[in-house]
Amino acid sequence: MARGFKDVLKNGGFHSFLWTQFLGAFNDQLYQMLVLQAAVDTNASTGVVQIVYLLPFLLFSGWSGHLADIVSKRRVLIGVKAFEILAMGLGAFALISGHVHWMLLVLFMMGLHSTVFSPAKYGIVPEILSDRDLSRGNAWLEMTTLLGIVLGGATGVFVYSAWKGEAGKMALAPIAIAVAGFLASLKITKVRPSGAAQPFRLNPFAEVAEGTRHLIENRPLWLSVLGVAYFWSLGALLKPDLLLFGNEVLKVSELRAGLLLPFLSIGIGVGNMLAGRLSGDKVELGLVPLGSTLMGLFAIAMFAARGSYALSVAALILLGATSGLFIVPLYAYMQQRSGVQEKGRIVATNNFYQTIGMLLASVLLWGLHDRWGVGADTLLLGAGILTLLVTRYIVTVVPDFAVRFFLWLLTHSIFRIRIVGQENVPFRGPALLVSNHMSHVDGFLIGACIQRFVRFMVWKPFYEMKALNWFMRMTNAIPVGTGNRRDVVESIRAARRELEAGSGEILRSPGCPLLRDQCAGPDKDHRRAAWLAST
Repeated sequence: MARGFKDVLKNGGFHSFLWTQFLGAFNDQLYQMLVLQAAVDTNASTGVVQIVYLLPFLLFSGWSGHLADIVSKRRVLIGVKAFEILAMGLGAFALISGHVHWMLLVLFMMGLHSTVFSPAKYGIVPEILSDRDLSRGNAWLEMTTLLGIVLGGATGVFVYSAWKGEAGKMALAPIAIAVAGFLASLKITKVRPSGAAQPFRLNPFAEVAEGTRHLIENRPLWLSVLGVAYFWSLGALLKPDLLLFGNEVLKVSELRAGLLLPFLSIGIGVGNMLAGRLSGDKVELGLVPLGSTLMGLFAIAMFAARGSYALSVAALILLGATSGLFIVPLYAYMQQRSGVQEKGRIVATNNFYQTIGMLLASVLLWGLHDRWGVGADTLLLGAGILTLLVTRYIVTVVPDFAVRFFLWLLTHSIFRIRIVGQENVPFRGPALLVSNHMSHVDGFLIGACIQRFVRFMVWKPFYEMKALNWFMRMTNAIPVGTGNRRDVVESIRAARRELEAGSGEILRSPGCPLLRDQCAGPDKDHRRAAWLAST
């Protein structure tokens, strides 16, 4: 039965989880905005505010990942929300006293709150939802997080303006939101600890180093983490650059320049939901290169439309929408492919590199714009070109992304597909898929409908066709000879090695002449492999 976004929300525990993280993101931005405005009023450095908030991600990501793997992620989330009440209580004292240094201490505590919260947040999603709902669940997660960030920042501006001289009233809002978030967390679905037994390390960077080592051994997963880090680095560059773009290039009022960020957020929200819808019941990596390609093109389009506010807004909304196609599958893939006992560590390692990327992006913006006078529109152009180059690199070195992109375009452009019995395909371990030879595109269709990477067994004349050979080589297809008994046996041996390794499904494509009598002989292993490939 087909499922949709509403079906995911019928899971009460997941619904409570969304409210918990929404209120956390909202409160983060609310308090951050209050501190920013207080810093402006007291002539303190506003740049310090962002650094103080991000510092815990660098210092404590390793420990937070370890905690999420050892303890039930639900318990971690509840504990973090209780800590948030304590932080906001101290925050109330800081606001009433008017001391910016106390406010920065509380902001550091909120950064620590987010540092510990994040690995448990992303790690618990695949424990609450089934694989078929991962993409839709991540679409809801990113959408509500973004909504919390936007509304929290806007509410912070309103609260500070309305109650600037009444710090007591101003301090009540963050405490009330923290309490609401704690109560929501109590209804999150109960999950067991992952069963991980790795020892606690005093050096938090040792956990990050171990996570990095595991990621490098799995190149697609490693590039997914780097892709997420690139996305947030690009966001850290674009957020201030858009304000500069409005003031210096479009030369509009402060209000119209400020509206560029909400327009971007609207686009991202739409893109998140669109990614969940297009992915359907699987994690669709084909959307990643599509999203990044369009991101690059629309960033360049903003540069080209810099003479028109309306055209710039249109390009900006589309840029945000296509970024949703990029980020949602990456988060879902990271959750799905990381080991059960190391999801927290992988997310924490991702957070570490993500934070470094955001800090580097801020330094890059300061250097290029403030020191060397590079225009805000030129920065957009550079970001677009760099994103296109990153896309080309990804699809070159990781065939999974390129193949899924090709199959996604093929199936969504030409065919209207209804999948029946997808639950019969095992999610992990070896599997043999045999096409019923209805058409010569059976292999492509099956490959597009299954989450796992499929290795094709293809009749050698098809494998060597110039129009298809590039695709066959990219997918590491196994060519099967047309008559030479030794070649056929070697093809079956290669397929069997892949099955025993559990590296993915083997698909016997149409026209692949594997018959039992071709491998008949004294070697029982050969006969068994031939029978497996031909039934």
